Amino acid sequence: MSTWGDTHLLMCQYTLHTHISSEESLDFPCTISAVYHFLTPDMADKLWKMASSSNQLQYLWDLFQVQTLKALWITNRKRSPVVEMWNVTVPDNSQCSWNQQVADINDRNYTVAKWKVFTDNFALYATDLSNMQLETCASFIIDTVCDKIDSDEHLTFISITKHFLGCNAIKEHRGLITALISDVWSKMDNYMKLKFKKKSPSAESLKDLFPVLGDKAWLQKDKSFIEKIDLNVVVKKTLTGTALNLDFIETFSGHLHILSSLPLPFLEPLDQARLFVGLMVVCYHGNNELKKKCLPLLTCLVESSSSILKIVELNILLSAVLGLYVHQNCQTLAENIEFFITTFFKSVCKEGILLERLEDFVIQMRSDIANLEKELKNSSSVERSQEARLQLVSLLVQQFNMVIQRPYVRGDILSLSKKYVMALSEPVFDLLCAVRKRSDKDPVIPPVTHMFSALAQQSEKQDKKLQKNSEFLVQWSIDQLRCNQTSPKLNTAVRFLKESCKLKDTVVLSLDVKTTMLDRAFILLQQYLHNKVKNDLDISTHDLCEELLSLVSSVIVSCDIQDFKELLCNLEQSLNIDITVTEADQVTVCMYIWYHLLSCSMSEEQSTCFMQSIHNVTGYLTSIAQQLSVLEGRNCMGKLLCDLQHQIMIMCPLTKQMILNILGSILLVPVTMETFPSMYEILNEALLNHVNTVFDIIPVFLNCSKHILYINLIDDSHASMKALKSRQLQKLISAHHHRLFTLISTHKEEFSKVVVYVVADYVDHVHQHTLLPAVKKALVSTIYKLLDISDKHVLAQLHTVLNQGVKEVFKGLYSDYSNFYKYTGRV
Repeated sequence: MSTWGDTHLLMCQYTLHTHISSEESLDFPCTISAVYHFLTPDMADKLWKMASSSNQLQYLWDLFQVQTLKALWITNRKRSPVVEMWNVTVPDNSQCSWNQQVADINDRNYTVAKWKVFTDNFALYATDLSNMQLETCASFIIDTVCDKIDSDEHLTFISITKHFLGCNAIKEHRGLITALISDVWSKMDNYMKLKFKKKSPSAESLKDLFPVLGDKAWLQKDKSFIEKIDLNVVVKKTLTGTALNLDFIETFSGHLHILSSLPLPFLEPLDQARLFVGLMVVCYHGNNELKKKCLPLLTCLVESSSSILKIVELNILLSAVLGLYVHQNCQTLAENIEFFITTFFKSVCKEGILLERLEDFVIQMRSDIANLEKELKNSSSVERSQEARLQLVSLLVQQFNMVIQRPYVRGDILSLSKKYVMALSEPVFDLLCAVRKRSDKDPVIPPVTHMFSALAQQSEKQDKKLQKNSEFLVQWSIDQLRCNQTSPKLNTAVRFLKESCKLKDTVVLSLDVKTTMLDRAFILLQQYLHNKVKNDLDISTHDLCEELLSLVSSVIVSCDIQDFKELLCNLEQSLNIDITVTEADQVTVCMYIWYHLLSCSMSEEQSTCFMQSIHNVTGYLTSIAQQLSVLEGRNCMGKLLCDLQHQIMIMCPLTKQMILNILGSILLVPVTMETFPSMYEILNEALLNHVNTVFDIIPVFLNCSKHILYINLIDDSHASMKALKSRQLQKLISAHHHRLFTLISTHKEEFSKVVVYVVADYVDHVHQHTLLPAVKKALVSTIYKLLDISDKHVLAQLHTVLNQGVKEVFKGLYSDYSNFYKYTGRV
């Protein structure tokens, strides 16, 4: 039947002989008779009864029904309600499986086969499914899916459902998505009734919420039901009480898997709101494990649509967000919550109508900060809730500041953002005044520093309170730099000092203060980078190093021209030394600083001085490259040196001497997997943008090209051979070589008499060592490029001077080139 159905479909599609009248009754069994003319209604009825006697025949009948529907799609515009009620239920043994063989269908696995037919052809009859059928389908999905990976190679309910959830058909069916969301919260309602039989205010509020979120009226789009519902009332009850610390992770994990597979940005606004509210409640009342699983979905929802924040009252959500932040007790969870809150505020700041609704919250935060100031006058301790409020205000102010700094912002959004920043600046500055008089300042200062730069930019420049507060925060930050321990406070201090360098009119930093900052940052960098050489640097410390380097660059650029010249001179001299093991860390730090300075914005006068210093630095780097060979365990310095030279190559105007220095330095650094990319980019950049200079120094350039070619000519005993044997890495390196030598071959006149020496080195190496077949195959096409542009007289001379063994290798190479490459067509 399946084969005949496909044949008949082709006939219907490509001929006009078959047409089903729209006036004809298409109810079973007339439907089958209308599609398959050789079957009368009586015969179709007999077939159906016969199929009902066996599961194997019943499965074939299901396929036959699918073919009938496909034919109807093509031959009749008017659809027929022929989709039967798919009452697929999970049998007692839900782990039954099917190997997709019709002969092996039995009573236990027929429902699996039936579910497979339904999911595979869902797009065919999705529009004909009634609301009741959609509810049945959604319920079945939620009953079968689980978060565990099914390792069985045969089909099971779980594996079919997981595949179904990833298909576009389900993602584009809004009705089924609505039914799924309703069923998830309906199942949650059943769980809550079983979990909390004793009455409590928080539990009762959840029992009131989930029946509303899971009501079937959402699928039916019952306007009277939707109009009666006030989500704000039920949400306020659930998000303001005591958190229950629920631990139903096993029950809810499968539900989360379903919800995460939905196209969150494209859901109906009401579905988005139901989903967001439900997840917010689960996150609020759940334990840490549940919070970790819900927060990514919440973040994605609030980022994809701000309509959620228009349906649910903003102040209620902000109170819940504050509750989340106050009650978290895990560092990784704190980072997830902070990211969610940042995304939340970012969505709020996009629209003027939401910003207007934020006014009450800003007033409340202003009042809370003022109360905190009064509390500090009487007690040095700070409650966790007050600290969380400050953190929340800090994140909010940072978002306002980002809006203010954008070049194109709507007038109403810009004015509201400035208004809120000004409203918060006064109590924050008053709080700092109170903090200065207390000995225990740590809990309050970090969140204040995060928003200080934003507040300072909107305040009057001559404000005495502002100046005293800035002096206090600068001193506190320098005190943190004097501590040798890595901590969140140190990160905060470094970021504040970096921002302070940009606020020249507001935060006054004397030369002594800047010198102290540079000295302490330099000492910390030496300490951390020494650990990096030992591969003993964790991620947080690595991030701190980047912040410290950025701080040093910002301090140097913020100096006046005379001090700027002096600092550059000191940095130059730090590279002009004989490296010992003790001084290697100092040189490493200096190279990192030069690397970061290349990306800094400078005044025209500073840029002129900087370019003069860079000219000297390229020469000093060549000296450093010569000394690297005697230092053990300093491979990272070689990579850093190449990266720095590459950055100079692309960022600075170069003289011939500077290019010579750069090429000379990479000749002295060993070619490794780490140094190869920068070496290639340097040669590529030189040939593309400094070609005339390259023509003047062709021998040096070709030596460098041969130098990086040797990474493919290393012996099996080489330390990096294990890495080289990776196929992807081989392809990448070979592609880079091919690209470089192809670029060289475009300048035949200049390179024709010298590239032959690269060929000579290659055949000499092949004579002495056996190359891996994959490596040899990749290199040969590169060498052919050089033979293409080689001068014939020089080739003849090469043939004469080569040793006997090497000459035979060259003969074989040239013969293959002549026979298989030279005369082939190339584009």
